[in-house]
Amino acid sequence: MSGLARLASFARPGLRSALVLASLFALGSCDNSNGPRTGTLSLTISGLPTGTAAQVTLTGPSFSRVVSGTEVIANLKPGQYTITPASVLNGLTRYSSITPPQTVAIPKSNVPVEASIAYTVSSAILTVTVAGAPAGTAAAVRVTGPNSFSDTVATTTTFEGLDPGSYFIVAPEIVASQQRFTANRPSQQVQLSAGLTPTTVAIQYSQSTGNLRFSVNGLPNGTAADISVSGPVAPSYLVGATSELIGVRAGQYTVTVKSIAVATTTYIPNFASRAVTLAAGATADVAVNYAASDGPLNLTVDGVTLTQVVQTYAGSVPLIAGRDAYIRVFARGNQSTTSTAQVRVRFYLGATLVHTMTLSNASIPMVPDEASLATSWNGLVSGQFIQPGLRILADVDPSDTVVEASDADNSFPSSGTPLDVDVRPVPALRLTFVPIVQRFNKLTGNVSDANKEEFLGDARRMLPLLDIDAQVHAPYTTSDSLELTPNDGNSVWLHVLSEINTLRVVESPSRNYFGVVKVSYSSGIAGYGFVPGGAAVGWDYLPSGRNVAAHELTHNFGRLHAPCGNVGGPDPDYPYAGGTIGVYGYDLSTNALRLPSSFDLMGYCSNPWISDYNYVGAMEWRAAASSDAAGAALGLAQNASPTPSLLVWGHMERGQLVLEPAFSIVAQPNVPRVTGPYRIEGIARNGRTVFSYSFAGERPADVDDATARHFAFAIPMDEATQGELASIRLTGPGAATTAMTASLAPGGISAAVNAVEASATVSGRVDVRWGGQTARMALIRDRQTGQVLSFARGSSAQVRARSTDLEVVLSDGVQSVRRQVRVTK
Repeated sequence: MSGLARLASFARPGLRSALVLASLFALGSCDNSNGPRTGTLSLTISGLPTGTAAQVTLTGPSFSRVVSGTEVIANLKPGQYTITPASVLNGLTRYSSITPPQTVAIPKSNVPVEASIAYTVSSAILTVTVAGAPAGTAAAVRVTGPNSFSDTVATTTTFEGLDPGSYFIVAPEIVASQQRFTANRPSQQVQLSAGLTPTTVAIQYSQSTGNLRFSVNGLPNGTAADISVSGPVAPSYLVGATSELIGVRAGQYTVTVKSIAVATTTYIPNFASRAVTLAAGATADVAVNYAASDGPLNLTVDGVTLTQVVQTYAGSVPLIAGRDAYIRVFARGNQSTTSTAQVRVRFYLGATLVHTMTLSNASIPMVPDEASLATSWNGLVSGQFIQPGLRILADVDPSDTVVEASDADNSFPSSGTPLDVDVRPVPALRLTFVPIVQRFNKLTGNVSDANKEEFLGDARRMLPLLDIDAQVHAPYTTSDSLELTPNDGNSVWLHVLSEINTLRVVESPSRNYFGVVKVSYSSGIAGYGFVPGGAAVGWDYLPSGRNVAAHELTHNFGRLHAPCGNVGGPDPDYPYAGGTIGVYGYDLSTNALRLPSSFDLMGYCSNPWISDYNYVGAMEWRAAASSDAAGAALGLAQNASPTPSLLVWGHMERGQLVLEPAFSIVAQPNVPRVTGPYRIEGIARNGRTVFSYSFAGERPADVDDATARHFAFAIPMDEATQGELASIRLTGPGAATTAMTASLAPGGISAAVNAVEASATVSGRVDVRWGGQTARMALIRDRQTGQVLSFARGSSAQVRARSTDLEVVLSDGVQSVRRQVRVTK
């Protein structure tokens, strides 16, 4: 009897027919007809802002619809389904799927098939800031980019929803009221990456022209002067009377004046040739005073200069308080004479007379000549009289020993009121020399307390400094296993610079650090420095090394290259052709006059001096850097007490981001205070962002890599918070993200590190060894002095230690563990 017949036989007669039908319906055929006939898809959509609908098309057997968010879609016929995401907009910001179209098989089942679509920002944002355009005149900044994008803006504008890629920004010159205004970068290219953080391009207009104002005196009415003006643009200007040249390109001009003959009288100018520097937006005054050669002898004073390093005839270079100066008084007679005269110079502090000098000269010139010390009355002024509030008054023939037409015009200034002199106090340069030991060949830079002054010779002679507090660090051993090369093809020079900068941040960010290396070649790269910044490196060849030190320190003080000697990245605003200094200088250490044709220290030409342009620029940068406001220029917090911090450091090289292992330290906090295109972030184990800083990085001068940037930050963070960190991430435009991840081993790096040992070698060095595979780098320091002796990779290092008490901090990239070790024999 079949199963169905047995079931029917036990039923009451009245129910038999219904049960049979119900059983037939329930059992059906012999296949699995009790199971589901349809399937289900669980589609997860992520990455979109709240309220933004996705656009994901789901197609399959007799089915097609657009899904706008995470959804469970039931009652789907079994078969192959295609999931195709499309880009969507949230305002102007475009989001695209990072998940490609996919096909899923939907079976008959009550268990959903899972699939996901992840969206991310696929458009970029560009902000173009426009400032400095003259009132009433609109800029016309052109922005072009991918897919024929083109727009012109006159004011600050933000473009959203742009396609990532290269954009070109061109800022044409503006002409207004006969003056020209030029952008800081007339044309530039920027690489936009997808994201919500705008890339900012700053267009800063500033006046690039000025006025030359001539005052011509002493000629008979109706007589024209013979004055020619040549400079950075052609043609030359000709001036015949008191007048003003408006809208003249800024730069150095040579004013040449010729004598004028009228009947039997010759009118002689107060100078034959003079260099005049015209600053952008300024008016340079040139006084041409003629004196008739006939009639009685008459003496006047045309000008006075006080020079500590370099000076203009107008005295526009500020003096440094407390530093000796060389004075030149340019007196003259209106005719040739065999008489001699003295010059008296009185020095006042406020209204108080503090010093008087009496100067002599062998003759009285008719035309003073800055190029000849013999045509001026000269002397050395002690630094004790060079103080803020200084005023000077000079007069020729104060004892009235020379018979002349008038004594009323013998003073300078001609009014008889003392001239105010710009005197400024400057902070001491606090400098730490670091002898560098190359890990590759053990070559050690030769700098010590005995010879450090030899490295400072040119800095003391040429830079705007009064006091230098110079110290010598314990020898530091590099982490790089390669050799310094003449062209830095392996980037070891830059790696050493990065380590010296990191050393500074760990130990004393308020000091400049200068690493000294010994190289195996005699011609090639001699130094690198940040511009601006607090770290530099240079070779130990002397006397060349002292010029390298002065050059790199001036980079640290914010100065670019002068265009001389095939330099890389010359300063586009440098005012003097050929990289010359443009005005007269004086070397007090050798009592030598330096001519305007001398080459600037910031070029690569021989026997350099420094221009007024770079001297004043370095002085002003250092003055700003001594205040908290300039800490913003450096991107660093200033004058904070040492506190538990996390050292994060690395660099950008050839378009690649490099993140070095982080260390737990106690140091003065140094965090970015100026935003930039790069970002450093710390992520906790629970996904929380512990820190996130945007920054620009420090740029090394002298390199051909436009992407090169370095950074080292001491981020204040207690040890408990540091213990929560799981990863540190570095991102930047046009480069793949790089990250460090904490060890996943039980107990982390603390449990993974074995004993640390240190032993002295017969060569006088110390071998430091540590176990454990999770340590990516070791920070080795002298516990007595706190000085870092090496950042070392691998499982061992050889260092130069002055004590037997060391501290070794081992890092897995994020977390670190500290060990104390005694050096054994």
